[in-house]
Amino acid sequence: MSEYDSSFKNKFMFLKFMDDQSHVESLQNGNLRCGTAKIYKDFEKKKGKKGIGDRYDSSLVIVPQKVKFHLSDTIKLEAKANKVSLDDGEIDHMPVFCLYGLNGDYLEVEDQDDEYYYTRTVFDEDDKILLQKDFGEHALLIHPIFLERVAQRMKEQEIKVTHDFVTYHDLSNNDLKKYISYEQNKLNVVFQKDKSFIHQKEYRLLLHTQITDYKWFDIGDIHDCSGYITRENLFTEGFELQVVKNA
Repeated sequence: MSEYDSSFKNKFMFLKFMDDQSHVESLQNGNLRCGTAKIYKDFEKKKGKKGIGDRYDSSLVIVPQKVKFHLSDTIKLEAKANKVSLDDGEIDHMPVFCLYGLNGDYLEVEDQDDEYYYTRTVFDEDDKILLQKDFGEHALLIHPIFLERVAQRMKEQEIKVTHDFVTYHDLSNNDLKKYISYEQNKLNVVFQKDKSFIHQKEYRLLLHTQITDYKWFDIGDIHDCSGYITRENLFTEGFELQVVKNA
């Protein structure tokens, strides 16, 4: 899209992939189903499957350097320890809602006039394979006004909402920026994941309350700012979007 207008980089929509069409209808009717970092951690630990599951979700991961043990003057042991994750019980039980962030990098311009770009969604072939492995076969395209709707409804329920794109890091290495970010605000770990998840292009909403299992929050009807499409049609035919120029 940069050959047309670099501002596309800052324009985005959301996708929510789901296993069942009834889940799509439930969300459009205003039922926001949230999980927690603890649920996602346990999912991978119990089922051994990454994707929805992530054993390091919302954890500060530290990779120890080589450790040397001097057992005696003649016996020495040198080993490299595995990753160490620092978990916060409060963060682990905060509701999280996850979306796929679709920005200008994933739109192809088919036509334009003085006011609009007429675009269609495009996906990298490798990403398609991984997304089909991780997520359900039904998708909901959601306008960014959704964020305002959720924030307003949660405000009425006296629940603060933090939301942002997830950044991806190599958790096999110690990254100073990651630790500085944690010191500045420990909630930043919710928006950091291992680079193996980068194909998910995740955008997260974090609700500042506590739950122990999946919970539904009322956000009001969103039919007017969302549209249903099957994952198959999304990947084969794409979704047409009309984007305002210089908005």
